[in-house]
Amino acid sequence: MAVNTNPRWIRDVQVQNAALMTTGGKVWRAAHELGRFLEARHDELAWGHGGRILEIGAGCGWLGLYIARNAPEMDVCMTEQLEGVEHLSNNIALNAALPVQRVSSAVLDWSDLDAAKDLLDQRWDLVIGSDLLYAEQAVKDLPALFSRLASASTRILYAHTLHRYDHLDVEFFKAMKAIGLEYREVGDVTPNDEEFLCELFPEERSTVFEIGRAGVSPAMLETRPRTKSDCESDAPRSEPSGLDVAAETWSGDDLGISVVLPDENCEEKILNALKDVPVLRLAVVGPFGNTTHPTTRVILRWLASEEGKHAIRGQQVCDYGCGSGALGIAALLHGAGSCVGVDNDIAALVATTANAEANGCKIAAHLPPAEVLERDIDFYTRFGNWSSRSDGWSPLPLKELRGQCPVVLCNIVVGPLCRSAPTLHELCAPGGWVLLAGFKGSYMKAQVEDAYSDLFGTLEYRGCEDGWGLFVGRKLPVA
Repeated sequence: MAVNTNPRWIRDVQVQNAALMTTGGKVWRAAHELGRFLEARHDELAWGHGGRILEIGAGCGWLGLYIARNAPEMDVCMTEQLEGVEHLSNNIALNAALPVQRVSSAVLDWSDLDAAKDLLDQRWDLVIGSDLLYAEQAVKDLPALFSRLASASTRILYAHTLHRYDHLDVEFFKAMKAIGLEYREVGDVTPNDEEFLCELFPEERSTVFEIGRAGVSPAMLETRPRTKSDCESDAPRSEPSGLDVAAETWSGDDLGISVVLPDENCEEKILNALKDVPVLRLAVVGPFGNTTHPTTRVILRWLASEEGKHAIRGQQVCDYGCGSGALGIAALLHGAGSCVGVDNDIAALVATTANAEANGCKIAAHLPPAEVLERDIDFYTRFGNWSSRSDGWSPLPLKELRGQCPVVLCNIVVGPLCRSAPTLHELCAPGGWVLLAGFKGSYMKAQVEDAYSDLFGTLEYRGCEDGWGLFVGRKLPVA
């Protein structure tokens, strides 16, 4: 791809929003994510002079114009449904003063590909699209369109906002597999876990997928760490976190437990620890947490408190979103009778099991309940259909465990945290405790409160560390 010589792409494209019958009247987050991705990966997408790009569902045209502005030697054809083409053409004209002369627009009705045969049969080096899945019909039409365009010389990149329509997401990826398409998440990842938690939008995550046909399409790109400069984007931001300055704040290592990491001298740390402080050994950490993040620490403090120790003593605890298993193991070390760990990442279940063994205890590790996995697009895109797996990891038997956990701990990012409320309510025993972490600031705090207050009554906000808060609630007893 021929690009400008500036270290960053020029961002002076202007588009106007419009009230349309389609979703193409505004620029969606995924378009900005794909633009950032293409800017960061231009060195890997070097098609040379005369390359051709086809954009599906171009909407306002921002993405296609942004590419054309920074790769003026490329031909960019932006497509839309008939009712959206006039708005698209107007935005092309709005940028006539910029060097975007090799941009064109065309009508493309996904439900009638034969009508667009001349367009689809042309040679395209890159096919792009962003946030195209918003109706049931698209679950069928979009995979068929991708299949029609997949070839040995065409790379297909689709930016998608996960968790916007979970039920459509799963069916869409299943439909692609059913017609022989393969896909891979190639959107760059943020290497720092804390940065990822801070920047994650509450209920949705935009990422880039590459789509192709096995043995036919070009070799897929690899995911690579996102640099700080890559993260700088003109994508619209959600409401600022708005730290609750009136809340009680915690700091320091008053966790009531001494943590030994894999590269630390275990014996030395044990000798230096207070005699009445349990030692938690983490044999496997990976990306799942080493107890240093505030969301883990706020729950560790509660487990070590008199209230926490009294609540868990001899009881079954559920660590929902167990990661490395640190919270569940800490509960066992503080006197819990047993622990069930749940995570939708198989590597986390492996880490939890290994860490429990390193501490001389056992955690019954499971995938989320079957009905949750059926709607879990993250799990499906990474691991496939849960019901066809044969690796020994089974879904949580929710019917057997309904109301059997007097204490439920949940430290996950706020979108899944809110969606997990019904499951946690089922697991929690009447009058039992629920501990919720993974949210920051007034906006996320309100989301969690809305999701849980009807099920658990009044949630008590116990305070925060570095803005990351803790809710403690009690399940309403059976009347």
